[in-house]
Amino acid sequence: MIKSCIMLIASMFVFSSCATLFGGGSSQMVTIDSDPQGAKIVVGAKVKEDGKIIMVNEKECGITPIEVSVPRKDGMILVSKEGYETQEVGLVRGMNPWVWGDIIATSPLSTSIDTSTGAYHEYKPGKYMVTLVPEK
Repeated sequence: MIKSCIMLIASMFVFSSCATLFGGGSSQMVTIDSDPQGAKIVVGAKVKEDGKIIMVNEKECGITPIEVSVPRKDGMILVSKEGYETQEVGLVRGMNPWVWGDIIATSPLSTSIDTSTGAYHEYKPGKYMVTLVPEK
C-alpha cells in the first residue's frame, strides 16, 4: 500500500505540467501570410485596460510571409502595410493535447502551472492568411 502511494505521488511530479514541458511551452510558432505580401508583423500580448483591449510587450518581427513566436497566453498579432488598414489576426485557441497528461496524472499543481504559463492553449491552425483592406 505504501509503495502504491509513493508511486502515485512520484507520478504526479513526473507528469506535472506536461504541456509546459513537452507541449511547446508558453509560446508557439505560427505562420502568417498576407495578401498583398510584404506587410509588417507585430506580436504582443492582449490586455484589457479601462474596458479597452490593448497590446503590450510589442515586438516587430518582420514582413509577411513569416513564422513568428506568439505567446500562448493572450497572444496578439497585428498586420500592417502602408495604404492598408491594420488588421488583427483572429487567433483561434484550443486545448493543448499535452494537458491530457495533467488530467491522467490527476495533478492540480500541473494543471495550474500549464494554465498560468499559457501552455494549456494551442493555436489551431498554426497558419493564418490575412487579406488586407485598402484605406478609404
